Amino acid sequence: ILSIRVYDTDTAKKYFGQINTINVVKTERLEELKQEKVSYVAVKQLQINSDLKGKIASGSKISELAGHYTTSDILANAIDQVFEPKTAFEAKEVGVYLTDFFNNLLGVFDEEFNTKANLLRQPRMFIGYIVIAKIFKENDVPLSKIKNVIETIIEEDKELDKVVTYNKGASSRLQKLVKDHFEKIDIKSWIS
Repeated sequence: ILSIRVYDTDTAKKYFGQINTINVVKTERLEELKQEKVSYVAVKQLQINSDLKGKIASGSKISELAGHYTTSDILANAIDQVFEPKTAFEAKEVGVYLTDFFNNLLGVFDEEFNTKANLLRQPRMFIGYIVIAKIFKENDVPLSKIKNVIETIIEEDKELDKVVTYNKGASSRLQKLVKDHFEKIDIKSWIS
């Protein structure tokens, strides 16, 4: 059966996500294409306007060869759970803030992000960055304090490496473990 359709890019992505049954595409990629979560609006903002451009994988796994840092699925889920945007407008506002946050983060840790075997570059670490970004936004903390806060967390949190790199269990459960861990850290005491 041949079906020819002419759609704009967004409509074509959603249509592809709906009819994808023969040559199955991974669930994470389908969710990104369908963009049913409004948090994908924020992820799109990061993919286009931030220093993360080209560093966010569409699939469920990153490609070291392609230079990916994290996945759109990890970012969308974290944004959904931490910032809880209800509308596309709210998600875009979150995306604008996160663009500034990640540009600052990648700028001050440029050397670390260009080193492949580094905790800061671990894909699920981006869940923690989103938790930190929310705390910064809620408390009007200047983004210039990112370096100090991240360095303090890495120095003082002895469990961080184990929590972020733990790989036994479902992806969603592992992401929740990281989010919960970062939410327990007393970041507010280091930013005052």
